[in-house]
Amino acid sequence: MIRAYAQVNAAGEILARRDREEETVPPPAALAAHKPRWLPIVAEDPPPVTPGAEVREGPAEVVDLEAGVVRLAYSVRESTPEEVAELRAAKVAAIKAEATRRILALMPEHDQRNSLALGMEMATTYGPDPAGWPAEMRARYEADLAIWTEIKAIRARSDQLEAALPEDPAELWAVDPLVGWDD
Repeated sequence: MIRAYAQVNAAGEILARRDREEETVPPPAALAAHKPRWLPIVAEDPPPVTPGAEVREGPAEVVDLEAGVVRLAYSVRESTPEEVAELRAAKVAAIKAEATRRILALMPEHDQRNSLALGMEMATTYGPDPAGWPAEMRARYEADLAIWTEIKAIRARSDQLEAALPEDPAELWAVDPLVGWDD
């Protein structure tokens, strides 16, 4: 059977790594204490982490001469303030992306530009008061204003969801940016 091995010197330093047939590896007891030996590399199960609040690092190679193995060990540490800030920025970006998706579903960008152009054209041609515009143009403008009202509500909800993001990293991790829009 082929396994991963690390060649280790008497000081516990790894000299080389290689996949080897188990039968070709001399048993450690057969070697003089000062001779390098091949020890099997054994992977440990990664420890659980609290997403957002903790980070798993590794695996690190830990030589255990007494047990005759090299362990691939993991460690867990608290998230740094920078990592929490990155997580918060990612959640904010996801909320903004959902707001953008909803806005564009109501009124694609080309329709937004056309609406602005219509308002500008009517204001410069007929004056700023829509009451003086042709009925057909006024109807289009009013329909667009109704959509703009919905768009402003989406923007306001996006701001609320961003402001409501929790400070606790574990709670922040659990936030689903697709939830809370229709409350």
